[in-house]
Amino acid sequence: MKKPNNIEQMIVQSMEPISVSLNDVQMYSIKQIKPIYDTLTQLKQSNDKRERVNGYLVEMGYPPMWDSHLINKIDDKINQYNAKDSMETDIEEEIYQVLFGLLNQDEMQRLLVNWGKQKFLAERFKILESAIKCHNSGLYYSSIATLMPQMEGIIFEVFNHRNFYQERFLNIYLNVLFETEEEKDQQVDYFTFNYKMRTYYKDVVLEKFYGSETTSELSRHALSHGYLKTYGTPSNSLKLILFFNQVMNFLSILTNEDKVRAQGKVQELIEVKKSNHITKERLKVLEKENEAFKSLLLEFIGYEDEWLPTRPGLGKKKKDELIEHIQYQRQLMKELYKKLDHKTQNEFKIKVESCIWPIMHNED
Repeated sequence: MKKPNNIEQMIVQSMEPISVSLNDVQMYSIKQIKPIYDTLTQLKQSNDKRERVNGYLVEMGYPPMWDSHLINKIDDKINQYNAKDSMETDIEEEIYQVLFGLLNQDEMQRLLVNWGKQKFLAERFKILESAIKCHNSGLYYSSIATLMPQMEGIIFEVFNHRNFYQERFLNIYLNVLFETEEEKDQQVDYFTFNYKMRTYYKDVVLEKFYGSETTSELSRHALSHGYLKTYGTPSNSLKLILFFNQVMNFLSILTNEDKVRAQGKVQELIEVKKSNHITKERLKVLEKENEAFKSLLLEFIGYEDEWLPTRPGLGKKKKDELIEHIQYQRQLMKELYKKLDHKTQNEFKIKVESCIWPIMHNED
C-alpha cells in the first residue's frame, strides 16, 4: 500500500477495509434473504391462485380446496378455458372432469386410509368405508346419505359436547373450528380459507329448509326430511367427500384450548336459555293469576255470569287452581269487609252469625 501524501488519502485508505467488509456483509445478507423473499413470493402467488380457483369452485357449488396439486390442475384448466375464448366448452364440466379424474378410486382409498389414522374417527370407520365403497361403485345416493349425518356427529364428539344436539351449539363449534386470526382480533377477513369453509358449511350444508324449494343440493335439512330427490349425482357425492375430508383436517389440528373455549360459549348459551325459560314460565303463571283475579273483581262488582268463569270452566280447573281461586275470594271479601263503616260491618256480622249460629242472636 502506498504511503498517503495527505490527510484525505489517509482517510480513504483507512476506510477501504470497512468498505470491503460492508460489501461482504451486504452480499451475505442478500444470499440469506433471497431464498426467504422467493419463498414469500411463491406463497403469495400460491395464495392468490388458491383464492382465484376457490372463487370458481364455490360459485359452482364445490367446497373450497387447499390441496396445491388440485388447485394447480384446476387453475391450468381455467387458463386454457379463458384462452380459448369460446362458448363451445363448459368450464364447470371441464373442472368436474379434472376433479373426477384426479380423485379416482385409488385416491378415494388414500383418503379413507388417512381417515383411519385419526383416533376420533375410529368408531365410525366402517361407516366411512361404506360411504367410499358406495361412491366408487356409483351408488351416489347411498354415499351421500351415509356420509352426510356423520359430519355433524363427529364435530359434536370432538368438542366433547355433553348436552342435547342443536344447531345453535353446532354454530358455536363451527365458529371456533374455522376461526381466523383476524377474528381473534375482532376483525373479519372474507378472503381467508377458514371463512370460506365456515360459509360453505352454513350456507350449503345447513341451508334452512321450510318445505319449499332449496338452492342447495347438499342441504342436510332437506335431505333428512326427504325433500331432495335428485341429489345422487357423481358431482354431489364428490363435493361432499371433499368437504368432509377438509373438515376432518381442521378437526385433527383442533387444540384443547379451542375445545374448552367453545364449551364455555355453549355453557353460556345454555345458562341464558335457562334464564329465559324461567322468565317465560313465571310470566305464564302471572298471566293466569291476573286473569283469575280479574274474574273475581268482576264477580264482586256485580257483573253478569257471561263475564265470569262458567261451571264447565271451573270444572276443568285443577284442584290446586280451585283452592287458589277460593283463597283469592276470601282475601277479596276481607278487603271489602274492611272498607265498610263500623255500623254496616256489625250488621253483616250479626246476619252471618245468625245463619251459622242462630242461638247467639236469638232474641227470645
